[in-house]
Amino acid sequence: MDSILIEIIRNNRSLSRIASDLTIKRLRIKGRVLDIGSGRDIYYRKFENFSNLEIVSLNIVNKKRPNVIGTAEGFLPFKNESFDVCVAFRVLEHIYNTKKVIKEVKRVLKKDGKFYAYVPFLYPFHADPQDFHRFTDMALKKMFEEEGFVVKVIPVGWGPFSVAFLMINVIFPNNIFFRLINLLIATISITLDLILNLKSKESKRRFAFGYLVEAQMV
Repeated sequence: MDSILIEIIRNNRSLSRIASDLTIKRLRIKGRVLDIGSGRDIYYRKFENFSNLEIVSLNIVNKKRPNVIGTAEGFLPFKNESFDVCVAFRVLEHIYNTKKVIKEVKRVLKKDGKFYAYVPFLYPFHADPQDFHRFTDMALKKMFEEEGFVVKVIPVGWGPFSVAFLMINVIFPNNIFFRLINLLIATISITLDLILNLKSKESKRRFAFGYLVEAQMV
């Protein structure tokens, strides 16, 4: 809890971003990695599990400084079975033809390769430059299984109180006064959700900020 509150007050980060980053930090990444929708300066490359990896970033936006400029919605400019891992964090909701992306990632992954994707669920509209989708865990599982992946979908977040706080928080000004208010409300929200989760794990799934997909080639 302390690290979460520090992130809120110091960096004004949303609960959704904090929760997803905590999940991403626990991933076991190794080998050659294709990073869709990022660039060379993306912040999570500083995470311990992303250090000392060969990472190839792909993005349509040149200012993100990707290794390769291109779209994931078309043909990926890589040979078959080129990567051990593919990651796409907060990306798939911005791509209209998501199934085409999954199909192409399957082509460039090696046998037993993994595709990790984080997608928002209960999260405000955020066009960057467009925002098309909010997938349920059931939809994500089905989409990946249809392409032959073995899939695990992990809900990210704490529950309904945290989601309610996130939705209201987007209208608050970014100043020290409101950061202190955020700190108090976030503490109460997470505490209430943790109590609720003692009675039912289903609330965390139903009221998730988003989902982390772990899909493995077979």
